[in-house]
Amino acid sequence: MKNSIKKIWRYLLVVLVISLTIVVIQNINGHEKDIPKVVQDINSGVIGAILTTIITLLLLYHQTDLQEIQTKNSVIYEEKLKLFNEFLNVLSKSLEDGKLAPEELKSIIFQYSIVRIHISVDGAKKIEQAIQSIDDDLVNEGGIMDLWVKE
Repeated sequence: MKNSIKKIWRYLLVVLVISLTIVVIQNINGHEKDIPKVVQDINSGVIGAILTTIITLLLLYHQTDLQEIQTKNSVIYEEKLKLFNEFLNVLSKSLEDGKLAPEELKSIIFQYSIVRIHISVDGAKKIEQAIQSIDDDLVNEGGIMDLWVKE
């Protein structure tokens, strides 16, 4: 697609240069008899159409870029939601029985590490505090993060 846009730009620039050359020749000579009035009028219309086309292409190109960015951000957001939901599912399943087995703890830590990649430092600290505040008795004396550091 970008290749075809480059071709369109080239054609527009060639036609614009030709049309502007006609205008310059007309003004340099100063004689209206050199170029017929009909050609001058057509040339003026062509220049207006080319400028309108160039402006439209610039606006469409900018709009396409914005739509691509929005689509990309939307896909990223959906993937982050999936990761957070998986983390919450693992956390809820691990805490269902009121006891936290070592394999459940490893599963929580693994899911948290996946989530941690996609969030800010402040967000990570908030999640760590929330996990630690769930119930320190379920995890161990120092909390989930102490066990993580020991491993």
